[in-house]
Amino acid sequence: MSKNTKLINELRECLAQEFSKRLVDAMPTMSAALFDVATNTGDADIKRMILGARDVFESRSRDWQEATRLDYIKRFNEKISGDEDQATKAMSFSIDSLKLVDDEEMREEIMLGNVSERLREACGYELFQLSKRVEALAEVTHMTDRQNPVLPQLFCRALLTGLGVAGANVSQRCEILAAGANAIIEVLNAALKEGNEVLVSRGFMIEILVVYGKPINRAISHVPPSPAAGSGEAARGGGRGSNSPPSLPDLFARLLARLPSVDSASTAAPTVVGSAKVRLDATLLEALERFSASVAVPAAPAMSADTTNAVADIAAATGDATVAPASEKTQPLPPVDLADYDAPTEQLIAVAAVPKPVLNNLVRQAALALGPTMLPAQTVITEVVANVFDQIFAAPNIPGTMKVLIGKLQLPIFKAALQEPQIFTKPDHPIRRFVDELADVGVKRQQSLSLGDPVYERISTIVNNLHQNFDVDPHAIERANHQLLAFIQAEENSAQSVIVESVVQVQQQEEVEMGESMAAFEVDRRFAGKIYLRKIKEFVRTHWQTVLAKDYLLDGEDGEQWKVDLVTLDELLWSISPADAAMDRQKLLKLLPTLLGRLNAGLDRIGVSRELREPYFQVMVNVHSSLLRPTKAKSNGQAEVSDELEAQPNATVSDPRAKLRKRTTTIERGQWIEMTDVDGTVQRCRLSWVSPLKETFVLKNYDTKEAVTLTAEKFQMLEREGRIKIIEEQSLTERSIQGAMMGMLT
Repeated sequence: MSKNTKLINELRECLAQEFSKRLVDAMPTMSAALFDVATNTGDADIKRMILGARDVFESRSRDWQEATRLDYIKRFNEKISGDEDQATKAMSFSIDSLKLVDDEEMREEIMLGNVSERLREACGYELFQLSKRVEALAEVTHMTDRQNPVLPQLFCRALLTGLGVAGANVSQRCEILAAGANAIIEVLNAALKEGNEVLVSRGFMIEILVVYGKPINRAISHVPPSPAAGSGEAARGGGRGSNSPPSLPDLFARLLARLPSVDSASTAAPTVVGSAKVRLDATLLEALERFSASVAVPAAPAMSADTTNAVADIAAATGDATVAPASEKTQPLPPVDLADYDAPTEQLIAVAAVPKPVLNNLVRQAALALGPTMLPAQTVITEVVANVFDQIFAAPNIPGTMKVLIGKLQLPIFKAALQEPQIFTKPDHPIRRFVDELADVGVKRQQSLSLGDPVYERISTIVNNLHQNFDVDPHAIERANHQLLAFIQAEENSAQSVIVESVVQVQQQEEVEMGESMAAFEVDRRFAGKIYLRKIKEFVRTHWQTVLAKDYLLDGEDGEQWKVDLVTLDELLWSISPADAAMDRQKLLKLLPTLLGRLNAGLDRIGVSRELREPYFQVMVNVHSSLLRPTKAKSNGQAEVSDELEAQPNATVSDPRAKLRKRTTTIERGQWIEMTDVDGTVQRCRLSWVSPLKETFVLKNYDTKEAVTLTAEKFQMLEREGRIKIIEEQSLTERSIQGAMMGMLT
């Protein structure tokens, strides 16, 4: 049996429960999708079949939910144990075997394969992370798909089995799976995420060195919510009355709609549909190349001699041609100030007192040089790109060093936008992802982005390589994305040991506290409203409660020793209660030898010396002897100790288990927060772990490579004082493009 069997079983139950339950929660969405499919079909028989599927899906939800849960558990167990799933075997069709498979069953297999592939792609990040953790749990060097118990195919098969148990035929099962695919994506992604959360919360943390290839915790196309809340369509953010900003495709279409009419011979305007590149006119391409060659050192507005020298120092220190003093030959349009330029060098500190350097908007300069050769649509694209860089350079929360790196990519991005206007409308375009990630790093790790810092230098190298290879290597941008994400992942892993150490410390501390709380709780509820000898209560509080706390720490409330020692406590209290023990002397006589033996064994486990336990045992012997004497003598004996009796108030005792996992804040694992210390120092940290016993957070500061621990009470206090805030996950390119286009339309 694997040492991780208990955790594997907990993961299995979590995934089965989360997937089946969330499917039921998504039932209205899936039912609506089925109804839409039925409405849009012209075949009456197919329509009846789909509506029948919808009826089964809705009316038998309890049946298929439980059957889906149980079937996934069975398949999970088969994968973990090494017994190949029979349904998986059936996927390997030969030409001969195809003849033996019913058409409907073959359709189900094909539908299953298609939907499973969609799920695998859409849930890629959570699936990748959980697969790696399961691989480590199962102690497998390399887990193949045939061994992987968390693949989307198993979940889909479990759902199909559950629907079959509920009475849906093959055709109906296929329709439910196909129509509900979008909803199932959300369901499965949430279930896989919960599986990852469970393993991390239990302290199972491993280094995952390979980057899946998608931004982590990134809402690339996030549109900031409208500040106003209306009703109807407006409240839902849809329709013409919505307060939400228009979509980027809509904004771009409006811009192109403003172009003057042109004849068919000159309609070379780029289209936003499709992914093919638009071939640039030779004249424009030549002019663009000449311009690119002429601005190796772009210009800035005229400055004083001191400022010019200071900017030259910065250019020399950064090795960056984008920051430069003014040139007599080029006069750009008014540039945007570069705010908050941070660098830990004496040169840059000396420059702080003079006007700050600027970033040239090279696209605006290009517009002047290329204007005569551009079509109207290309002019619009140029203006959009120029405005986008204005927005980026003016962003107050992006450090200047990162703006410099983004600024290096102005002309490559400009040329790419002329050839691929889809950059404006596709949130997952590689260029936009790269710029978004640069900005995200800048917002969250500002202290690591100073000149000479290894993080900044590595990112600078990636940007420089991309700048040099952008035009000659069609895969340069994807390679740069991979390198950047791999580097960020490596940075996260570099601080993993610190996080693991802090997590272990918090776990141990909280487990000790929980053991002490549970031991005190069990003692309190036995003492409540009862009268016992003061010395016996002292013994229980001082020593036996410690025994119970240690029992709980070892195996929890399901541990055998915990249960045995609670029984021992109950028997001890019964044995010193005159009203109870005196009524059954035979039971008392039989109990005493084993009771004293168990008490001594418990005290031995916590290291209580014979000298310390002797006074308490003497009291027990006196009381037991008194209770075993004849009635008259017993009464005298009771009178002798009556002055030592002490009543316990009948107070309400709170169960510490009631507070377990009771969340009082909305912060989730993976979120970034900004904390301001009393001295004004700002820390940006990422939440890496939330304790399963109490609401204690362990955060990672990537700049200092340190772990930060916060209790829920501390977190709430900082929130009330305005010293903590969540760093929102927003796309810089989304906001910049949106702002640029809306500015042009107003």
